[in-house]
Amino acid sequence: MKSTQKPYKHHTVTQALMRLHSSDGRTHKNKENYRIFLFDKRTLQIDEPRIKDIVYEENFYDCTELDGTHISLEGQLKTWEDVFIPIIKKVCHSRSVRTALLYERELSYFVASQQIRTGSFRRTHQMTWEMLNKIDTEKGLPTLEPTPSVMAVAHSRFMRKYIPAAAAMIARKRWVLLHNATKLPFWISDECDQNPWDAR
Repeated sequence: MKSTQKPYKHHTVTQALMRLHSSDGRTHKNKENYRIFLFDKRTLQIDEPRIKDIVYEENFYDCTELDGTHISLEGQLKTWEDVFIPIIKKVCHSRSVRTALLYERELSYFVASQQIRTGSFRRTHQMTWEMLNKIDTEKGLPTLEPTPSVMAVAHSRFMRKYIPAAAAMIARKRWVLLHNATKLPFWISDECDQNPWDAR
């Protein structure tokens, strides 16, 4: 079912995290003034857009279950963001992994949610779904087309079930705090390179 709600920007990489990587390195009173360097891997172009205008999809975390129940994870994700940002600022200020370990649970939940909440994760999920559909079709089994509404429901269910599990696994890993000894900035991405279930 299609949502009748007014389109709302859901950022798949939290704006608060991107603001910590702002292109001018300054703190702005008006959040709309924050910009970030953006490298588009498809066009190989570099731009400096406003953070509020990038890495979002309309109503991305809203879905309607088959029984008509409307579900939105935006509120829960926002709660984790509000908890995470003050903590990460404390870690940056102290420059100590011990500070991070004091908030191991909170940081683990945020990292897990950021890895699983992205558009690239949903696209990967859809590709896997399509591959399994092909196998089932060859076997003569019924399949369900991975339409945008179906994928929204599947992604929502996956996040609710596996973010806690991924957070627990992340918390058990060895934590290391990287210090940037150069003048070159760190880069962040909406595509995670580290699988939360990786045993390393």
